Amino acid sequence: MQYIKPVKNILCFKMANLIYYIKYIERTIIYGNQKEIKNMNEAIRMMAEGYYGYQEIRKAQYNRIRDVVRKKIENIPMDKKEEKKERKEYLKKFDDKKIIKYLKKLEEDDKVEKHEHKYLTKLFDIVRETKTTEGNYKILMMNALKKEEIWCRWLINIRGISSVLGSTLLNNFGYCEDYKYVSSLWRHTGYDPDGAQGKKLEGGIHYSPELKTFIWKISDSLMKQRTPVYREIYDGEKRRQKSVRYTINIKDERRIVGDILDEKIGDMKKGTTIYSKKGRDNYKKLVKNAEEEGKKEVKIRLSDGHIHSRALRKMVKVFMQHYWMISRKMKDIEISKPYPHEKLGHISFIKPPFDPFDGNYF
Repeated sequence: MQYIKPVKNILCFKMANLIYYIKYIERTIIYGNQKEIKNMNEAIRMMAEGYYGYQEIRKAQYNRIRDVVRKKIENIPMDKKEEKKERKEYLKKFDDKKIIKYLKKLEEDDKVEKHEHKYLTKLFDIVRETKTTEGNYKILMMNALKKEEIWCRWLINIRGISSVLGSTLLNNFGYCEDYKYVSSLWRHTGYDPDGAQGKKLEGGIHYSPELKTFIWKISDSLMKQRTPVYREIYDGEKRRQKSVRYTINIKDERRIVGDILDEKIGDMKKGTTIYSKKGRDNYKKLVKNAEEEGKKEVKIRLSDGHIHSRALRKMVKVFMQHYWMISRKMKDIEISKPYPHEKLGHISFIKPPFDPFDGNYF
């Protein structure tokens, strides 16, 4: 089995010290004095990092055990390298809940020695203990969140925002004291127009990739939990994007690749998905066909995956705006009007669900 490096500093403690440390935090949360309560955000930060640290170790170890078990079951050499696509296909068959069943099958079919089966089973038990520790962190985070106004008055009512997501929001953004405008929050997390281009943007990225991933997790949760207001935004944007057609310069590879041709160009039919990856590269052919027909632009419609991403993005930006407004209002910090209201004269406003201030922000 491969050596697992500690994911976070908190995981470097010996287990006995870690247990004492967790209990100390719990006493601080429940019985702490005013000075300790002021440091609550620091405690939440440590809990969130501890939770994600244990989660990463559990996932990594599950994957190692899964890899061994699957290859033994399917008679695949242990040193065979596989494509990422191939790995994803077997995750459902060999998911975490089924591993113990396959371990037993390995022993019954004499595909592993008794001592191998013994150690694989023990490793599996350790991984399950790690999941229990994750659960303990969740309990601690919930206790800590009971002291936070934005959790008690708003986030607790938002379906899809768990104690883990709520703690991570507070850990990273607090009450948005450092974000004068909501656009600053969007930019820091990669949800501004430049951030939509990701690492393809010349000059590198200006946002935190970790925070961008975290905000994506929120969007995914809100969509799957069908959270009121936010799911309606997602569904509405999805419908809108499906009806939109784009006319794009044929040389703009970034905006064409991955989407669908909405007109016939040469021998390329309408409805053809455009690729540029090795082995599936038809973008160059599209450029050649368009140039032969004297076309500088092509009509494109978005792929289902692209539409889904855009709808998630719009939905979660509204959630971030709501979080920004509500958290700053709770701390009596100035709230500027959104740009469309301030500069373009718009009057419509999407109110937050379970709004603690009933729309009174500006």
